[in-house]
Amino acid sequence: MSQFFHLTRTKILLRQQAIPTVYAAHPAYFEWRDAYSLVREFFAYYAYRLA
Repeated sequence: MSQFFHLTRTKILLRQQAIPTVYAAHPAYFEWRDAYSLVREFFAYYAYRLA
């Protein structure tokens, strides 16, 4: 289990390794620190895609 904002990049990495079916689980609640993490992950996602 992970925070929801990690799952997008994790799925991309797994699919690049030829693991086509990826399921994910994350907590069903939102914490205030998640607001910071969402902003950080937005930039990390696009930095990853451009690399």
